[in-house]
Amino acid sequence: MADLTHKASLGIQYPKGQADALRVLVAVYCGSDPVAANEYAEKAISIYEQLGDDQAVAGLLMQVARFNQNSGWVNRAHFLLAEAYERSFQAENLKVASAALFNLGANSEDRDDFPAAVEYFARAKQLALEHDLTNTYWRAAAAEQEMLYILKDGLFDREIVHKALEALESDGGEECLIELLTFLAKVAHDEGEQRLAKSYMHRSMRLAKACGGEQARAEILYQSAVFRHQEGRLKSAGKALRYALAVAERLELRTLELSCLKLLADTYFRLSDPSLAYETLNRFVEIRDELHVQESKRHFEEMRTMRQFQLVEEESRLLKLKNTALGAVNSRLEVALQETRNLQKELQRLVTIDELTGAFNRREILARGSDMVSRFHSQGRQGSIMIVDIDRFKSINDSFGHATGDEILRRFTKSCQRVLRPTDSFGRLGGEEFCILLDNTPLDIAEKVADRLLKSIRSTRVSDLMGDRVLTASLGLAGLNASHDKIEVALNDADESLYDAKNTGRDKYCVSGVKNKRAA
Repeated sequence: MADLTHKASLGIQYPKGQADALRVLVAVYCGSDPVAANEYAEKAISIYEQLGDDQAVAGLLMQVARFNQNSGWVNRAHFLLAEAYERSFQAENLKVASAALFNLGANSEDRDDFPAAVEYFARAKQLALEHDLTNTYWRAAAAEQEMLYILKDGLFDREIVHKALEALESDGGEECLIELLTFLAKVAHDEGEQRLAKSYMHRSMRLAKACGGEQARAEILYQSAVFRHQEGRLKSAGKALRYALAVAERLELRTLELSCLKLLADTYFRLSDPSLAYETLNRFVEIRDELHVQESKRHFEEMRTMRQFQLVEEESRLLKLKNTALGAVNSRLEVALQETRNLQKELQRLVTIDELTGAFNRREILARGSDMVSRFHSQGRQGSIMIVDIDRFKSINDSFGHATGDEILRRFTKSCQRVLRPTDSFGRLGGEEFCILLDNTPLDIAEKVADRLLKSIRSTRVSDLMGDRVLTASLGLAGLNASHDKIEVALNDADESLYDAKNTGRDKYCVSGVKNKRAA
């Protein structure tokens, strides 16, 4: 079908027909090949612009923005929606203009820019009011109130949300009504009106069942479980969470799955079932780590795809500029070249840096270590290797939670990097274990660095996270020697010294091959 449409568009001799055919191709390809869809959209927009058809341009921009938003490219979607608003407003198509403003609000909400979302929803509401667009008015009014509630703004008015619910019950769409009812349930629960909150949740659940929305039902059950958990109804909360979790697993709703597991682990813990709590928490950690990896890969692919979009757009711009001076073309090419350089730098950073801490990742630190070992054997250049491990880190996670543990890792990294030299390399091997490479550094100098490191770690500010507990670490140190034919051998020596430091009191360093262990 797509091929036939493409061939048909090439055979059309009049511009409007070509643009309309290209618009069909955008719809065909947006799900399977977003790069091709954007290319067809650029060509159609170029034709519509030549015809002076701002209304068609605005409609196409809205279409392209929608699938960019659904694909996770929210910044590009924001740009397209802003242009769609300008075009539709110029064409006096106020229905599309108000819809563009509403979608800009939703886009800002997805980017966690709630003040901007409030502004866009307010503008959409005002435009809809002035031109009798009832449905858009009440949807924008309700969305604006939800943002004000999140911002804890004194202008929040629950009565407006009630009126929006009444107005939209006839033609607002089930998804919109479910969201409104769930939001009203949260507001009622937060204000201590438990019966009213329960009533809203039941209405929302009935509506989700009626429209067959299993995902919506699972999300409502999770919110209901949150309420029950806060009220101390732990067994009831656990039952709701287990059902919501089963649906989330079946539908592969990973974010909801994580939320369910985290709250379920706490529920088991409060019900004095540590075995189930530990098992559930382990599942949470496994899935969270898996999602981190997937997110990094998705971000990498997104940047690569976005670069393809940029190339398509650049090609389109160059076609428009074919009759301009050569200097202007060269200027644009230079901009594109600089963008490519910047993208290459960002891609290089993504494949070498640990996302959580900002230190080098395991692959990069081992590669740098291999280079250092090679220089030692080929040039006789001395070098020292450290392995640093945060003391009792598991206890920190168990006592204060994994979010606190993550923040401890970030602060620990900054404390170490603060005392290291520009020539030193600092990387995360995994968990709470880190590696430091001191190139061109003999062992006696490395010991002084170890002293400074341990002092810096002790002075790390953690009172806001762990009360009066002090952050400490143990350190194993090894100097390169002839037996270190590979970085892994040197790391093993440093690792053995680390265990010596752990087993002889922690908060100290030990040196490989030295009988009298050194304390910091």
